[in-house]
Amino acid sequence: MIEIAPVDSEDDAQALELAWQRLESFDALMFVSSPAALAFFKPNQPNAVISTAQRAIELVVNEYPHIRLWATGQGTVTSLRGLGLPADRIDSPNAKVAQFDSEALWQVVQTQVHAASRVLILRGRDVGMFDSSRDWLAQQIMAQGGVAQKLVVYQRRAPRWSMAQIAQCRAWMRDGSVWLLSSTQALRNLPPSVDAKEGVCICTHERIAQAARQRGFAVVCTSRPTIADVAASIKSLHER
Repeated sequence: MIEIAPVDSEDDAQALELAWQRLESFDALMFVSSPAALAFFKPNQPNAVISTAQRAIELVVNEYPHIRLWATGQGTVTSLRGLGLPADRIDSPNAKVAQFDSEALWQVVQTQVHAASRVLILRGRDVGMFDSSRDWLAQQIMAQGGVAQKLVVYQRRAPRWSMAQIAQCRAWMRDGSVWLLSSTQALRNLPPSVDAKEGVCICTHERIAQAARQRGFAVVCTSRPTIADVAASIKSLHER
């Protein structure tokens, strides 16, 4: 329900290149999602600092060993590890934490932040929409005297829905299918013509659950975003 696309403006490309030029000045890189990790280390086009994804990874691993890598969720951790980043450089909430979000991450990394700490937050941009990104983590960093810089490295946009896809969505709302929702933007992208009054969904955060209720879903429950927890939630729904 969300299309991930590379940034396509010259300003974004220049900002990314400048960040790589100044990478040594940062104490931590915070990745809001797996797409952010992939876009940062595998940019849409090579620049003067990095010519390949492997060169980008080598810079961080070998030349800037002081830089910590922050991730809010296990999916992002998996992407970073898959790129070849060492596990002992990655900070993230414990896999058993109740929620994977900025608040949980802050409990892990706040002792790293002090006056003059510099954190680069790698994030996406919602195309055609008001910037709905949360500033909570940046505010915590600045409250402790640090500097939080945001950098857009990919775009999120609504898919172009075909009539067949819309018809399928309507059918899934009526036939008892369970919608797994991991983003409020996914809900915003759902075509207005799709009535959710019979819809059943599992949401991976309470904020998403609130948005699902506002969208009109008949049955809304929350789950931690792990396979075991989602499976348990689906089983619970079927036992009702």
